[in-house]
Amino acid sequence: MQKTIRQILIYLLILSFFIYTFHTTVLAQTENSDTQTTDAETSTASTDRMTKEIRDQKQEELRTNYENKKEEMRLQMEERKQEHIASVEARRETFRFRVKELTDEEKQAALERIDSHLASANERFVEAAGNIGTKLEDILSRLEGRIADLEDRGIDTTEASAQLDVAQQALATAQAAAEEQATKEYVIDLPEDETGFKEAARATHQEMKDDFKAVKEYFKTAHDELHTLARMVGTLVTENKIPARGADTETVTP
Repeated sequence: MQKTIRQILIYLLILSFFIYTFHTTVLAQTENSDTQTTDAETSTASTDRMTKEIRDQKQEELRTNYENKKEEMRLQMEERKQEHIASVEARRETFRFRVKELTDEEKQAALERIDSHLASANERFVEAAGNIGTKLEDILSRLEGRIADLEDRGIDTTEASAQLDVAQQALATAQAAAEEQATKEYVIDLPEDETGFKEAARATHQEMKDDFKAVKEYFKTAHDELHTLARMVGTLVTENKIPARGADTETVTP
């Protein structure tokens, strides 16, 4: 699992670098000749400020739209989270009682060790998912800025804006899923027959793995939608021959 996460992070960093190379210089203007008047220079500066304000306002609108989507998804998953918490509390109490009843100390230690492992594994997974989410949100923010800039230049961004909406929704869903995963606890439902303990532990571990897989699929979808958006924005930049800022030369170490 760690290898898979590492591969995703490396790919995300490469994608972020790829997107960065398409960054356009919003305030780049044709240099005025030395013979231009002070009034003309003042007018140009004023236009630059207005352009930046319009672009920033548009980018802020796009960011607000994403934050609203995140909140909507968080509220939708809140009910499921509360149901899970209520269920876990009862199961946790039963687990502790059953373990305490055991006369075999080795079995007690083994069950407590597995219980601790399940908790720590979930914590590591949630942390990794959070790191991926942060990187994806950074890419999303960059793309929101590109689209705002393109619109400011009078370029038709209808298709890119529609794809941005899809990517925002996908990432908001993934982030909400990661937050929900952070609240989950995995408790082994111990049967009356002690010979079934191993199978019960295996079933709980599989339940956790299935949940991990579901969250990873949400992030994969968000990643793919952002990649599609990045290609669309890159195409608009290329087709309209917009000058790009030089690529970042800083070495990225995964």
